[in-house]
Amino acid sequence: MPLHVTHTVGPALACAVLASLASIALSATAAPWAPGRLMFASNSNGTMYDITGGGNFSGATAKATGLGTNLGQIAWSSDRQIAYTTVWTSGPVKAVTNEGVVTDYANVTNGLGIIVTQTGRVLVASRNTTSTILDITNPTSITTFATVPGTVRNMQQLPSGEILVAGASSGNDAKIWNVASGTAVVWADLPGGEGADIDYTSSGRVFASVWNSSTAAQDAVYEVTGGGNFSAAAPFAKNTSGAPNFFFGLAIDRATDQILSAPPSQNYVLDITAGGNFSSASTRWASNIPTTHDMALDFVPLPVPEPAALGFVATAATATILGRRRRSHRD
Repeated sequence: MPLHVTHTVGPALACAVLASLASIALSATAAPWAPGRLMFASNSNGTMYDITGGGNFSGATAKATGLGTNLGQIAWSSDRQIAYTTVWTSGPVKAVTNEGVVTDYANVTNGLGIIVTQTGRVLVASRNTTSTILDITNPTSITTFATVPGTVRNMQQLPSGEILVAGASSGNDAKIWNVASGTAVVWADLPGGEGADIDYTSSGRVFASVWNSSTAAQDAVYEVTGGGNFSAAAPFAKNTSGAPNFFFGLAIDRATDQILSAPPSQNYVLDITAGGNFSSASTRWASNIPTTHDMALDFVPLPVPEPAALGFVATAATATILGRRRRSHRD
């Protein structure tokens, strides 16, 4: 069972959160985020760009600004009215409308991964002294869902129900944990480095990016379908640039199964669908994006049939927060 350690908040923050949710509620009649769009968010200037279709984005206008520094992952409500993004260095978790209105949602510091489960739980991977998966469904009463014995980065929930968290059990031992039960269990061992991001195709193939701040040979994307020990596996996509820190954000368009990856602190995205060797000289699917990347590279969800989700209703703000694109049929 998940842990239930409560993080209480003061009345001032509670009022601020409810005011934020009230602002979200006011946007409920506005146009939702368009399904299938691809968002690329900043590691430096707090901006988010729509880079759907790829190409040269020099001079493009930001979709949203004022998001903070080092954005970790983006999630969407089931009706696509609201996007949530974690803010690694400055917190808190942000809520963003399609019109680019940004409000604070939950007071979480060092947040990286974020998902909303099929039953409506909003879960965030927080990387403080102890790595924890926090349940921020009710942002005024945050609880601990699971504790992870290592570092954490982005999250994913598979159709079969696993809630996966990428990271490392030590400085150079990449792991993926399954925390669906509330206890972290190793789901996959990966070669060196640190697990960064996870995504899956429409047919259920699962991929994970691994990065290493000092060893280029350990920067790669691996197919990890079914979980297990991949410590000796050959990479699906390999960094041949000779410099470390190449694969980071990972996004799969489940309408086409195109696989995209973005290097950290760079302003371009690569199409790695065919696998193979990649470097900074590789053809860029998207280029000259007017900001540099951290980890937030995510598609707005497609309107696929899913079981009804449960959600958190903010009674003072009459705002309903539901779902996320990366779903399963159970928590």
